[in-house]
Amino acid sequence: MIVIDLNRIISDLNYINQHQTNALVTANTNLPIIRQLIKQINANLTKLQVTEQTINQQEKKIHQLLMNLIHDIKIPLAVAMGYSQLLARQTDNPDQTTIKRITSNLKAVNYYLHHLTDFNLIQAQAEKLKIQPTNLSQLLEGELLNFYDELTTKKITVQLEIDENIQLATDQALMKRIIQNLISNWLKYATQTATVQLKEADDSHVALTFSNQTSASITNIEQLTNRFFTTDTAHTYQNTGLGLSIVQSLTTAIGGKMKLTAGDHTFQVSLLLRRTMPAMRTL
Repeated sequence: MIVIDLNRIISDLNYINQHQTNALVTANTNLPIIRQLIKQINANLTKLQVTEQTINQQEKKIHQLLMNLIHDIKIPLAVAMGYSQLLARQTDNPDQTTIKRITSNLKAVNYYLHHLTDFNLIQAQAEKLKIQPTNLSQLLEGELLNFYDELTTKKITVQLEIDENIQLATDQALMKRIIQNLISNWLKYATQTATVQLKEADDSHVALTFSNQTSASITNIEQLTNRFFTTDTAHTYQNTGLGLSIVQSLTTAIGGKMKLTAGDHTFQVSLLLRRTMPAMRTL
């Protein structure tokens, strides 16, 4: 009877460990020692459940706090950046050096705010993806056009190899963030030329590739998806090492895969995206 009861307890614990459940251990026995064991196990399970609920509630509060802070910062930041740009256009202004410093610091705040938005987006969207038919060709071209002025200022020549009318079912908000972060990666690291390719990989997958020339060869490619790792030892705000980590997380969230390759002064990010979404994945 003891062996039967212990096997029942083990079976219950295996189920509880493998599923999201509030179930407790049960057994049909009157043996005092087994009843006492079950009581202590259930006490621990209940304590863990309460702790998990508390953590989840705290995470939701932090998530909401971040959303409120981001919203509250965005408006005054946009106004401040607008005024700094107006002052920068006044060529006769004697304080151009100071204005440039102000503008640079405002851009730094905007950069960090952008990544705070991304992390918030990852947390929110991973649980409730909004899957809809998407013309990835048009979406990609639209985002590239939005960055045209910045790419031109950086003197980066972009070569487009985009097949027309590539369709897939995905979360458009996450897909836009992926593309924006990859273009931002160009702005930080690309030199002279960059290439984007979009084509059908097979009947069920789409291949999206961003590649560029770099000023130096990359030797630590396996670490580039680690949060806060960067090849920039000066620790400037442009190089916090967040971009590729975010791209990988967002790509995983929509059921895709990311691969990094590097050669002699070249770097490439390859995404393999499903045409239809698989079962929900967690980050």
